[in-house]
Amino acid sequence: MSINDKLNKMTALLLVLSMLFGCFAGRMEYVSAAENTEYIEGETGNIALEIEVTSQWESHYNADVTVYNLMDEKMDNWMVALDFEDDIENIWNAEVIYHESGHYIIKNADWNQDIEAKRSVKFGMTVCCGDAKSEITECYDATDLSEYEESCEVSYTQFSRWGDMVNGQITIRNNSDEEIEDWRFEFTGDIEIQEIWNAKIIEQEEEYHYLENQSYNQNIAPGGEVSFGFIARCKDDLELSEYSVYGIRMWDQALEEDDDEEEEEAYFGETIWVRRTLSAMRITKRI
Repeated sequence: MSINDKLNKMTALLLVLSMLFGCFAGRMEYVSAAENTEYIEGETGNIALEIEVTSQWESHYNADVTVYNLMDEKMDNWMVALDFEDDIENIWNAEVIYHESGHYIIKNADWNQDIEAKRSVKFGMTVCCGDAKSEITECYDATDLSEYEESCEVSYTQFSRWGDMVNGQITIRNNSDEEIEDWRFEFTGDIEIQEIWNAKIIEQEEEYHYLENQSYNQNIAPGGEVSFGFIARCKDDLELSEYSVYGIRMWDQALEEDDDEEEEEAYFGETIWVRRTLSAMRITKRI
């Protein structure tokens, strides 16, 4: 092969590569964050979303979505409901658990399950938007605190006693076919917990006790169990006659798309969960 033939082949290859690169560059366009960032706050002020378009091409774009917890308390097992006409084709660091008629519910990816007070988490998505990009018109916290009635078995073991002090352990077994996420445990008993491990005390007043998980044991798998131990002042033997197990679920009314103003209230300890269709809020109050 002559030198001229080699030069001609090399020139042709470069022309093909330049044409391919030109086509790709024409399809994928990286955009500036300042011009392509949308911020929307839920009407109750406890959650907000920031959507930043990072790249776009034919009827599609990629976006980073930041979920802000605007509360002064931790947001457990976050789920966000939003009204959005475009189609989310791919998502990472989160999952779409419901989509119908432009109404989405997006849930955490387990490893980023909770959002600390005044902090945020981020997920990404690829969106098909047609000729024009739609905006998110509504967003709100889609979680609810639900009781697991008759689906949990609770047992108490006393390891030792000295005087009016005991070293004991409570075990919660999940007998349902559903994972209990971000469990909480409420019980009455004539004890005063002084030290505890594998759980945290939210409230303790006289015989009333309200506990929650630690970050490393926050979920109870179907058929699984979780145990926590304690040292407590207890004059008599502890009897667990009145107790409830709770978890954070998707709020049932988050599936609705109308905007009526009917309220549903669930009372638990010091927290009242007030739910409205298309909104959600937590109110702390002594009851």
